[in-house]
Amino acid sequence: MYRLLTADDEPDKLEALRNLYDWAGCRVEICGEAGDGVDAYEQIVAKKPDICIMDIRMPLLSGLEVIERARKAGSVTKYIILSGYDEFDYAKEAIGLSVVDYLLKPCRCENIVQSVQKCIRLIEQEKKQRKLQEDYRHLLKNSLGNERERLLCDLILGNPVENLESRKRECCLSALGNTVAVCVFDASGGNSAQDRLPELRGETETALTAVRPAVVLNFRDQVVAVVGMDGITDGFEAFRGGLKNAADRCYRLCGISCAAGVSECKQGFEFLHSAYLEAKQAVETLKFLFGRNILFFAELNGPGAPPLPENPEQPFLRNLADAAATEKLADRFLAACNTCSMDVKERTKESVVTLICNLYQSCREEGLSFRDMAEQKRDAVQQVMASGSIGKIRSALVGFLSDIAKNMEESNSTSALVRRTVAYIQQNYQNRITLESAAEEIHVTPSYLCMLFKQQTGLNFIEYVNRFRVRQAERLLQGSSLKSYEIAFEVGFQDEKYFHNLFKRYTGVTTRQFRDGVCGCGAPPDPALQPESRKRAESVAARFDRSGPVS
Repeated sequence: MYRLLTADDEPDKLEALRNLYDWAGCRVEICGEAGDGVDAYEQIVAKKPDICIMDIRMPLLSGLEVIERARKAGSVTKYIILSGYDEFDYAKEAIGLSVVDYLLKPCRCENIVQSVQKCIRLIEQEKKQRKLQEDYRHLLKNSLGNERERLLCDLILGNPVENLESRKRECCLSALGNTVAVCVFDASGGNSAQDRLPELRGETETALTAVRPAVVLNFRDQVVAVVGMDGITDGFEAFRGGLKNAADRCYRLCGISCAAGVSECKQGFEFLHSAYLEAKQAVETLKFLFGRNILFFAELNGPGAPPLPENPEQPFLRNLADAAATEKLADRFLAACNTCSMDVKERTKESVVTLICNLYQSCREEGLSFRDMAEQKRDAVQQVMASGSIGKIRSALVGFLSDIAKNMEESNSTSALVRRTVAYIQQNYQNRITLESAAEEIHVTPSYLCMLFKQQTGLNFIEYVNRFRVRQAERLLQGSSLKSYEIAFEVGFQDEKYFHNLFKRYTGVTTRQFRDGVCGCGAPPDPALQPESRKRAESVAARFDRSGPVS
């Protein structure tokens, strides 16, 4: 039986369609009736009717809008439109949506029945075509499939193959031509996604073979396609569209998110091993590229991402109360880290760790310190460093931002007195300042300010001042040619020896080592001062863990 859904906002029209004909006599059953566009769309998605007769003008959604949305949701229903409007634009849009018939009201009973029968014939033709294709694939699989897959696996692994040309002919691989590329499709979602590799393979094969000759196989918990690329210059956009369609179909029909890495074109099957390595490198890089699921190996040699903006933490701090805004900022920041290069993983992790530490430090500078904040920052950094994908890095960053916002809300931000004290320190750190002078400035007793400041920032007043001065000294060491004793007096220290002792205690290095390590003015005495990208990111976190904020 063929399932028929009718949709019209007039109940008498629905009844008329129901009683119009002996539907059972032509193997049709009415599976549902809808009185508005939203109801029609929901029933189409839920019941998956074979045929739908729909009025073009309905409340909430028009008939054409329903069809468009249903198509995007994967509907293969055949549609017949009933319209009281003889307008070219409506008919043109209906044709674009592959509507089977567009009937003008009032229409004769036999016209509707003929349209339904036309839909049935189309459905039967498509079934026969699918059956032929399935029989052909089954025949190839039974007769050649195992041998062909063994040959391709040997070539992909780089194993020596004798009589390659004759074996290609025996396995019907000559149709791919001599120019080939390898695509690696990697499914995300853990074991459940790996269990559904046959579905991923089927959808990938359907999408790719529609635009290029290709052989698709399962290989090491991934789906690998060997694609014929002869004459690709004229069909490259269609090929890219086929890749996108494969990823979309896997997600829409199977619920599987997948990424596709594509090698460069190779002249000959003997280069399939190097092509596979290129495609694998591309798909691994994709795990750390934000907002992309297709990457060509050739793009890895492209220009790097632009440098990140200075003080990237400031927009986050201004929008902490708005969760949606901070998530958008996180997405924008991760997108700015995108660079199609081999070190995108290290670059992204380092950038995010630095951002987290800067956020933590800025909160401490502004007096926004909370009991668990250091532990939350430490956990976020560890999550970033252990992350295996951009999604997990994003989760760690957004989680830390949420923790800051939640802490602010729970503690009702920080007291106005501490804010005023911090502002006083930042404006007067170059001069001689004491707890008493700060208390006098904000009109409270020194003992009360000492207690409140320690409670809100986790530091006593003098320690906060010293750390802030050291942070300013770091900036001068980075950006000026002043001597260390000049910098000491510039940031408010009256005793040069005391300044050097504090600097070493808070940063773990001397001023000379810091300047050499940051500015590259000489080889640092300890190689750990200039580690590889991962160690660099960890050291940013470790320094703050060890000594707290210094500005």
